This record gives sequence, structure tokens and C-alpha cells, in this order.
Amino acid sequence: MPDLIPFDICVIDPDLRPNKGDFVFVQNKRGGSCIRQYRPVRGPELRFELIPSNKDYPAYEKRKRDGVRIAGVVVEFRRTVRERDVGTTSRTRSDIQ
Repeated sequence: MPDLIPFDICVIDPDLRPNKGDFVFVQNKRGGSCIRQYRPVRGPELRFELIPSNKDYPAYEKRKRDGVRIAGVVVEFRRTVRERDVGTTSRTRSDIQ
């Protein structure tokens, strides 16, 4: 996963079901949210791991009755490279010549 920095935009599709390796938007019952990588775990009940991009944090294994839900799948990351100057007019190629 690319490192996310403040003001990055994640486009989320709430209707997609995650596949192995997808990045997902996760919400907990206390109102917190985060982006994690989805990895299904084999077993008799529905389980999966949520892998953080920061290796200092442990993976979270979700079981059926936990207070965590996948609210959508990340389909796009957007980042502004340079802020536009406020109050300036845009110049066309003919203005520069």
C-alpha cells in the first residue's frame, strides 16, 4: 500500500466485496475508522485479517461477532502534488511567449 499522508483522498466503493489483497475502509463500534489490507483466513467460520501498512502495528484478525465492519473497498488513491496559488490567474501558453 502506498503511504497515506494528510489530505490524501481515498475513493471507497461500499458495494464491492473485498478480494484477497484489496485495501478496505474499516469502521469499529466506537466510531473509529482506518484503511487496512484484507486477507481471508481459512476456517469453519467467516474470518479475515486486516493488515496495517505500518509494520509497528499488529494485524487484526476479525471474527464473526467482533465490533468491526468493512464499510467498503478502496478503488483509488488521489494525492495533490502542488496546491494551486489562490488569487492568481492561470496563464496560457500564448501569455508566456
